Amino acid sequence: MSERYLSVIVPIYNGSAYLEGCLDSVLRQLPGDCECLVVDDGSNAATVSALKRYETAHATANLRVIYGPHSGASHARNIGLEAARGEFVCFLDGDDRFHDGFLQKGRAWFGRDVDLVFFAFDRIENGAVTHLPLRSRVYESPSAFADHYLVDRHLLVYSQCNKFYRKSVIDRFALRFDESVEFGEDRLFNFAFIAKCGRIATSPDCMFDYICRGGDSMSTRHLPNFASKLMALHDAKMKTFLGLSRTASKDERRSFIQYDLSRVVEEAVGRFAAHPEEIAESLPVVNRIIFGDFTDDGLSADVLIVLGSPNCWYRAEKALEVGRRNPKTVYVVTGGNLHLMGPESEAEFMRDYLLERGVPPERIVFENRARNTAENLVFSLERIDRLSAAGALPSSPCRIGVVSGGFHLPRVRELAGEVLGERAKSIMAIPAYGPHSGLDTWFKHPSFVQSALAEIRKRKGV
Repeated sequence: MSERYLSVIVPIYNGSAYLEGCLDSVLRQLPGDCECLVVDDGSNAATVSALKRYETAHATANLRVIYGPHSGASHARNIGLEAARGEFVCFLDGDDRFHDGFLQKGRAWFGRDVDLVFFAFDRIENGAVTHLPLRSRVYESPSAFADHYLVDRHLLVYSQCNKFYRKSVIDRFALRFDESVEFGEDRLFNFAFIAKCGRIATSPDCMFDYICRGGDSMSTRHLPNFASKLMALHDAKMKTFLGLSRTASKDERRSFIQYDLSRVVEEAVGRFAAHPEEIAESLPVVNRIIFGDFTDDGLSADVLIVLGSPNCWYRAEKALEVGRRNPKTVYVVTGGNLHLMGPESEAEFMRDYLLERGVPPERIVFENRARNTAENLVFSLERIDRLSAAGALPSSPCRIGVVSGGFHLPRVRELAGEVLGERAKSIMAIPAYGPHSGLDTWFKHPSFVQSALAEIRKRKGV
């Protein structure tokens, strides 16, 4: 076997309509010291017949075809890995195409001391071409790659089709595609390979055209428990890259986690319109990411801090609902920014809202200085402390609740921990939902989806 040898593994399943474009793109530029290994995954007669014709036409070329029963793409790729004789292996799906001239450019990496090479590629959907670029760079270790990936999240890690893998690493660690998972097996394989390999390179050379088609693709069929499966992939990704990273800062790690969580939400919710049957399965998982794990059922408070916002009537309404459980509840309405519904400040609007609904003025504390959530909390606690010192509140324990919009409450908790320290642990977080931002309605409105994603990305917890 030549030391410069590549195995191109092509799994095929009922792809006769695309087979010619795929295999011709490989065979017309395949060097003599490389092989094309086609693994047929139990295809129909038309596809098998087409493959037989290719075997006959290329009898002297480095083309091998393996036929087997239908067992899925991961099984076919694993069969290919078992049979591959190359120093490097790469994968090409049966309906995609190598760029002309790619193998001539790509073979320059064969003699270099790298275990994994990432290439750019083009995504083609409905005739529109989106180029997914990479810069030329060599990383001395997986840790160096992970440090960069935590900052630049667009390194095309997921696909198995834009990479050269050193076969000896695959063999040494018995790396295979997980045949038990319904999707994401390519990500898991890449995560495992990256954790075990040596030097990694990225190249701007464009490897292939990824053709987005209809049919039995992930986007066109129901995937049970989709959000839970996305979370499993998220967990695997975090374990791999946070574990490998050595120099990333805490803020970079936090941003990496929260950005990926927002992508889980975006990807899961993005399927709801086409697959409404997934709402009941995925929404509880997505809601835990967005709103956190808490409940306000039956909560009663001595003091309610009501955080202002430009449109905060539903927060005052929620405070009123909770306050009715205790006839002595004191409301601290806070917020110095202007309210959307008039010339009043947020605090003024909520004060008037409560007064109009029968709350005695002596039970309303007005705090009109705060311009942000941190100031809301600090200034409100100052007022509560003064009330306690004057004997206007129970001395111990004084139950304090904070009412805020559901999207914002996890971040409010974080801020409370930062500005209030240990005292934040005794404060109850109470979510308020508007008519279109409730647990079972928010995803129907694009603006609320974007608000939810933005809030996830702002959080500081790791």
